[in-house]
Amino acid sequence: MYQNNQTYNPFAQNVSIIKSYFKRKSVLAMAVLYCISILFTIVTIFTMNFVFPELYSNMYMNIEISAQGLEQMGENPFSSPAATSIISIISAIPSIVMTGLIALGYFIIYFKSKDENPSSSPKAGITILYILALISLILSIFASLNMLLALLVLGIVAIVGISNPSALEMSAQDASIFAGVMIFFVVFFAIFLALLLTYSISHFTYINSIKKSISGPVLYNKGAGAYSACSIILVVLVSLTVILALIGSFLMPTILEASGLNDPYIASTFEAMTPMYMLSAFAMVVSIVMYITDAVIARGYKKYIDDITSGYTNPLYTEQLSAIPAMQAVCPQCGAVAKDTDVFCGVCGATINRQ
Repeated sequence: MYQNNQTYNPFAQNVSIIKSYFKRKSVLAMAVLYCISILFTIVTIFTMNFVFPELYSNMYMNIEISAQGLEQMGENPFSSPAATSIISIISAIPSIVMTGLIALGYFIIYFKSKDENPSSSPKAGITILYILALISLILSIFASLNMLLALLVLGIVAIVGISNPSALEMSAQDASIFAGVMIFFVVFFAIFLALLLTYSISHFTYINSIKKSISGPVLYNKGAGAYSACSIILVVLVSLTVILALIGSFLMPTILEASGLNDPYIASTFEAMTPMYMLSAFAMVVSIVMYITDAVIARGYKKYIDDITSGYTNPLYTEQLSAIPAMQAVCPQCGAVAKDTDVFCGVCGATINRQ
């Protein structure tokens, strides 16, 4: 609980409060889970470099056999195993770096919070997560703008299909079905867009609240509740994706046979993709555990700060200040309490303003 005494230092006390929460094992678990995610990414790249050439070869041969006259496919750069290897590695580097930095941030937060030394602060780890959350928010905004443009195009196509079927060279019935599918995609992507933006904004707000709490005299927990709720929604969506993917992998041979596409090339292609299906399923399970752990941490942080600040008014911003006898000056830079004779802060060297 906050203390109202002569040497009250909200800056130092807030660091202690934040450390008390983030020294729990769930924070360490998040760091470990992100490391496991990196491991899955590396294993997936390694597997693709051996599986993908055979996979592409089977698909390419099947196209050549079933669709004559597509000789231009031979110019496709993806037909080269070396090209696919380089492309898969380069495309995975940003994800690995981002995930590694997040893991590093959680490791710093956990071990600095566990350190009983008052000068030890998890601020560096929180700053890493803050910067990455800001980058993620910016990327989400750009992705949302692109998706919004796509929704606009789909909406226009749906309207044209309903009002003028001949423009799409379809019958009225086919145009109605087509428009219905377009409307479904518009609604689906609109919901996904709203969830993406809400998740990114709440995540940034949540991390920013922690950063502000550890850097200032006031404790914040804005965004923590919304971020926890969004994480749970993602748990449900990813779980459904895993279930549908597993069902699809088991039913795919039956579907191919029923559709008359069960030739040796397609069969061997899906057989070669089995390791990729397994890796993807395991990676999604790890993601589910990560979202659950993240939701627990965020929800717990919200409750933790609510319990601490419930019924309390910070004396620095109220009339309670006058009730504190001979309160010492506080450094405007780092919040350290200065002596009556100090002109400069003994911790950071900033000038002490006395009024």
